[in-house]
Amino acid sequence: MLGKSEIRRGLRISTWEGASAQVHNVLVSNALLSGFALAWGANDFHLGLLGAIPFLAQLFQFVGAYLVDRWADHRRIIVASLGLTARSTWFLIALLPFLLSATSLPVLPLILVVFLLYQLAYCASGPGWVAWMAVLVPERLRGRYLGRRNLVIELVGVLAALGAGAAIDAFRSAGRERAGFAVLQVLAGGAGVVCFLLMLRQPDPGHHSPQPEIRWAYLLRPLQDSRFRRLCVFNLYWCFGLNICLPFLNAHLLKNLGWDFKQLAVLGVITSVASVLMNPVWGRLADRRGCKSVLKLCTLGLMHVPLYYVFCPPNMTWPIYLSGIFYGVFMSGFNLAMFSLTLASLPVQVRAMGSAVLNAVTGPATFLSGALSGWVAQHLTTLHWRAGTFALVNYQLLFLSSILLRVPALALLNRVHDPEIGRPRQPASDPVP
Repeated sequence: MLGKSEIRRGLRISTWEGASAQVHNVLVSNALLSGFALAWGANDFHLGLLGAIPFLAQLFQFVGAYLVDRWADHRRIIVASLGLTARSTWFLIALLPFLLSATSLPVLPLILVVFLLYQLAYCASGPGWVAWMAVLVPERLRGRYLGRRNLVIELVGVLAALGAGAAIDAFRSAGRERAGFAVLQVLAGGAGVVCFLLMLRQPDPGHHSPQPEIRWAYLLRPLQDSRFRRLCVFNLYWCFGLNICLPFLNAHLLKNLGWDFKQLAVLGVITSVASVLMNPVWGRLADRRGCKSVLKLCTLGLMHVPLYYVFCPPNMTWPIYLSGIFYGVFMSGFNLAMFSLTLASLPVQVRAMGSAVLNAVTGPATFLSGALSGWVAQHLTTLHWRAGTFALVNYQLLFLSSILLRVPALALLNRVHDPEIGRPRQPASDPVP
């Protein structure tokens, strides 16, 4: 067991480790990832694969869960090393296109292969991190601590997004867009090194579990709990529908609405500010009303966001910025509630494997939806239907389909159990570290 002072130190380190991880994530995902792929000639099918690969890699979480159960006393070094291995691949991704430019080898397929390796190592680090945080963060403070941690992370993300957007536009103006992406990717790799060093300093209370055996009973033990199965089914349907549209939102703004990266950075800032302001609110609400109530409200709030992308005309920006506000408000609560429900639905001995199972169940279906949407978008590239000032292209059909495909998740959410309901709540006597 850790003392109070050591727990406080660990939570402070975890907050700043999360901030450095956020810098990395901002520089290698969302608009910058789409822009990087488009700069090297990606088509819609490539974009769909980029959005789908992270979900296919979720299957590798079983490996990470097994490692931290097999060598529980070395969980810190396992999680930190897997994270470093993943984030360091961006040094290679930054250099790879330039190394291949003098050869006849295709650039994008090799980038996709290295991106898959990045996601495999990154996903393998996840279960151990979830189990680590579950025992490091006191349960009575979990909602408020995660809310405040996310607040710091989002603020750092805002600064990183603004700086990255301005930098890429400057490189584009100078005709050096590809070099600009390489610079940002090297910085992202550097942020990954900072994450590694901070994790090595973060205390780990450790956990004890029976020596795992590679057999179905061990792998599927978390699914024996009907409450956890229901949470998995809800998450599967939700992510399947979400990934129909997710890979193409930024591509639609860049290709069809004529946005630049500064505008995309502003959109990211608006989303992050909304998330920053709401994270503490969701944390307190989850502690008082239960995580399922937060999850239900946020699920309903997120359903309509793609409509702004469908109906926004090229000469307007405010509908997209409004959608960014809604996305930040509700996605922050959704993530906090899902994370807390996952922890609360599983006993401590199977939290690492439970996290792996949750993502492994969701991953293949979500990969399929992303790859399928990329294939559909590529075959509908010539679609362009106009009525007055309104124009309909392939991406907008996918956005509408995403809403319809997520409707079953609303019914499935009603069957999800909230472990907090009916349990007496203990007031927090200690301040949040």
